[in-house]
Amino acid sequence: MEKYCKNCGANIDDSTQVCPDCGREIPAEKYVPRHHRKCPNCGRTILGYEQFCRSCGIDLSTAIEEKPASREKYKTPITTIAIIAVIAIVAFGAFNTIMPMVSQEVQVDTINFKIPPGYVQDDDLTFDETDAGVKYVSKFWENDEDDIQIDVTYSQNGTANANDALKEVGGTKQNMMNYDGYYDEVEGYYSFSFVKDNKIISIYTSNHDLLNEIEVL
Repeated sequence: MEKYCKNCGANIDDSTQVCPDCGREIPAEKYVPRHHRKCPNCGRTILGYEQFCRSCGIDLSTAIEEKPASREKYKTPITTIAIIAVIAIVAFGAFNTIMPMVSQEVQVDTINFKIPPGYVQDDDLTFDETDAGVKYVSKFWENDEDDIQIDVTYSQNGTANANDALKEVGGTKQNMMNYDGYYDEVEGYYSFSFVKDNKIISIYTSNHDLLNEIEVL
């Protein structure tokens, strides 16, 4: 697999320690989970600190990521919408009186979580891959307003200490979900990272209140 310098984008060998073009030291891959996105050119997972894609070398600071086509909207008379809305509100209230809304249970790698109801998993933003001996599993859920992403990252052979690696994540030390970890706010997302079973768990949400509604089982 081709490898590229994250500073200038030059093609380099796996064994290269200093980029021959810009002279920047080539660090070893960090065992640090980040809120991911896809490379707009080749589709590879891009970690938050990378400037150039590790797979195709494209400059991520200038690349334009394709947005999914917006859903087609149908025109409906306003009176019809109003009637449907009233019926839905009444039905929703009656349903919740009989059957209160409960959390849904989900699993990322081997870790189980409870997240609020109404969130649908997006399979296009689900990853399960191994890179340089590090296992990276990520799942993404969304509703009409907010989204939740949960990452589980760990050394596949179990030799790395997740607590040591957690210190590189950054943020403010905090206790949430009954775990000591690091809270951070990056690019409009709220995150909390901690260790369970020698695995780093990172939870990202677009709404801070969701961090208080997610439970680790």
